[in-house]
Amino acid sequence: MPVSSTKSIRTQLIVPYAISLLLIVIGIQALIYLYQQNKQQEYAESLNIELGKSLQQALKGDTKKMEGFLTLIKNTEKIRNAWIERDREELIRQSTPVYHWLRAKHHITHFYFHDKQGVNFLRVHAPEQNGDKINRGTLKRSMQILDTSSGIELGIHGNFALRTVTPWYENGELTGFIEMGEEIDHIISHISDIHDYQIVFSVDKNEIFNRNITDSINNSHKRQVIFQTLNYSTKELLDFIDSNSRHEFKILKINNKSYLVSNILIKDIYGTDVGKLTYLHNFDNHFIHDENFLWGTLIINSSFGIALIIFYYLYSGKINTALRTNHEKLITEINERKLIEDELLNNKKKLESLIDERDRSLDESRRRYRTLFEKTADALLLIEGDKFVDCNQAMLDMFLYNSKEEIYNTHPSQISPEFQSDGQASSLKADLMMQTALEKGSHRFEWNHARKNGEIFPAEILLTAIPSGDKKLLHAVVRDISSRKQAEEEIKYRAYYDSLTKLPNRQLLIDRLKQAIVTSRRRKNYNALLFLDLDRFKTINDSLGHSIGDLLLIETARRIRTCIREEDTASRFGGDEFVILIKNLGTEQEHASLLAKRIAHDVLHSFSKPFKLKDHELHITSSIGINLFPLHDESLEDIIKHADTAMYSAKESGRNKISFYLSEMHEIVLKKLTLEKDLRQAIRENKLQLHYQPQIDNDGKAIGVEALIRWHHPEHGFVNPEDFISIAEDTGMIYDIGAFVLETAISDILSLQDSYCMPRHISVNISPHQFMHPDFISQVRQTIEHYQLERNFLTLEITEGVVINNLSETVEKFQQLRKLGVRMSLDDFGTGYSSLSYLKRLPLDELKIDKSFVFDVMRDPHDALLVQTIIDIANQFGLDTVAEGVENEEQLGFLKQKACKYYQGYHYSRPLPLHELTEFLLKN
Repeated sequence: MPVSSTKSIRTQLIVPYAISLLLIVIGIQALIYLYQQNKQQEYAESLNIELGKSLQQALKGDTKKMEGFLTLIKNTEKIRNAWIERDREELIRQSTPVYHWLRAKHHITHFYFHDKQGVNFLRVHAPEQNGDKINRGTLKRSMQILDTSSGIELGIHGNFALRTVTPWYENGELTGFIEMGEEIDHIISHISDIHDYQIVFSVDKNEIFNRNITDSINNSHKRQVIFQTLNYSTKELLDFIDSNSRHEFKILKINNKSYLVSNILIKDIYGTDVGKLTYLHNFDNHFIHDENFLWGTLIINSSFGIALIIFYYLYSGKINTALRTNHEKLITEINERKLIEDELLNNKKKLESLIDERDRSLDESRRRYRTLFEKTADALLLIEGDKFVDCNQAMLDMFLYNSKEEIYNTHPSQISPEFQSDGQASSLKADLMMQTALEKGSHRFEWNHARKNGEIFPAEILLTAIPSGDKKLLHAVVRDISSRKQAEEEIKYRAYYDSLTKLPNRQLLIDRLKQAIVTSRRRKNYNALLFLDLDRFKTINDSLGHSIGDLLLIETARRIRTCIREEDTASRFGGDEFVILIKNLGTEQEHASLLAKRIAHDVLHSFSKPFKLKDHELHITSSIGINLFPLHDESLEDIIKHADTAMYSAKESGRNKISFYLSEMHEIVLKKLTLEKDLRQAIRENKLQLHYQPQIDNDGKAIGVEALIRWHHPEHGFVNPEDFISIAEDTGMIYDIGAFVLETAISDILSLQDSYCMPRHISVNISPHQFMHPDFISQVRQTIEHYQLERNFLTLEITEGVVINNLSETVEKFQQLRKLGVRMSLDDFGTGYSSLSYLKRLPLDELKIDKSFVFDVMRDPHDALLVQTIIDIANQFGLDTVAEGVENEEQLGFLKQKACKYYQGYHYSRPLPLHELTEFLLKN
């Protein structure tokens, strides 16, 4: 072949050959780089997920821990009592030791009590600060949803805190909120230790300025470092921390070591990014990432390509020579084989490198598993065959053992009581549970374990089979569920027992009553249901407050329990109603009735002693209705309804009575309920009326009138006030009636001013319920100011019963009314517990002599003496006297002779409607 031809071939092929080699070198280098970047990205994302899960698990664990502490604190009696009483000093005294213990043992740094409006009542960690409105997300969320709220918040000092707020309910009523918090630095430090990370915790400076945090701020960067576990920094690291990208990662060279740097964002309770957790992880042993290595591979590949070009150049230049000599061909083949051998050696080295990398990865996986096994909060054990071969520290702590050697080669039944809750032997049942887990792959169940000190506790067990050749290996996770079991028992108790009196509630009573009905019918024996209602409880509750009412109910429950047998059931049915189920009273109806009545008498007798509640000593009675069953085929509802009907009959008989159910009682109750409904309609439609009975002096002049309520029923005609006033008092309608009487009476009498016959004063009867209402004084004051009444124009008549119930409070209210210019009259004097002691203390203006004494004053010497005595007493005390029920001249003459001052009765006039009163006053 001519030389020129050879050069022509060399010239034509050298350029594409060189370009191809260059592209191959660049492609190999790019693939190595992309492979490296992809692996780094995957590894960084796995670290992000791992760190995020660790952080969330730690936060969730601490949140559950704080929720448990808050529940325990709310159930601590002394703290709860101090909170209910709003006794701040006592609350500080009881809460401070708890806070110091929580801070020392569990990193708790914040402990609050807030009222219902979110105003801070007590900072236990800073008791000198209180009364400010707490404006934080966790508290706002808890106030909105009325449930527990937890989350991370950026504090006013630039620190991050994990907070948990839970509402506080007492007797179903929201009383406020209780909050606990901890700075999360210890959580981050703990995560850094267990995962071998170095962590920098930072916050956006704009967020700091937005929250008015005044700590010194380094202005050279966008973010402020608030926590770190490393003692060095570089400009590249600080620039990376300033970055806002969540998924960004970087390889940094620090102190001759390579670190993978990435971050996760920290969100507050609203989901707002308020902080960044940046971590550094030693990257030397995971991936090829050295820049020198990249340059080295580039140089080698480039050199290899240049060598190939030179080889080609030389080879193409010797084509003609190769054709002429076989020697050169043999050399070429040897060189090619050498290249193949070198390539095989390179492949071998790569294979060995991959094997080494796999071994390092396996070692790392084993190390991570061991760390997870040892550091997890759950108690973990390994079982081989039927014996324990390994455990972690959490297991030793849970079971109170000092070393793992005490557990090794022991059967699960050896750390359990002899028998389980279902009566099975622990040794047999443990083998059955392990066999089930091996067959199914996993098995979850509840189990009773025993600590080293003998304490038995409930646990939840998860057994998981581990494939390992012929070995039978099980991985056991043990969780102490004592708190959960206790909570379940508490929920069950609250479902069937009254939270105030601790007696069975309506639901549990009905369940037991159903069983008693079935049993009594099968055995043909009698039971009894006692329906008890406290007399005038509403008056006490309205006048003295709900706290006194609650104490009265608690003491009532205690006294009832002392009067019944262990097999009987006393329950709180609702409000001030108690229902007692008496069982097994025998097969004879008469004997059963006597036994039921005897128990009812014991209950009534227990009420004879006064109730001493705080500063009050109250005399309380009750009315009890008894229904004996089964008498016929009564339903459960009939039995309860009949006992209730009998109780109402006892009340109608004068209270503090016992009454057995009779069939005709039902008609009476229905009539009363109908009358109650009609009365409500009459009040709503303004059907009640006022009549006025004049009060006459010794000269025959009308000096005043008494306002009297009247109701003309559309079907029954005139209804006696004594019949419907008691219904109004029992149902609370008395407040509307009292306000109507006071307002209408004053307005009517003032309307007589133009006729120049208006009396000097008007008397209005005040119900005990109305008088004891907390707003009564303010209502009278508003009425006087509205009508601009003159002093002594309005007279309020109060019965002796009001005075007897609470003399000191009555005296105070009388004095307030006198200051308002109201005259005070004691009505029906002599019919109750008349006493000179309260006449001495009460600021009275007049006594009213009851008409029952005036009626027989001319025939009965005792009534005559009693009337004379009342008049003499009134005169001695400087009080006016008004005689009611004056019907004839003889009665009037007697009263005038005894120096009575004013008279009221049919002798002068019956109660008159307003237009007839005007005519009477004009004639008078």
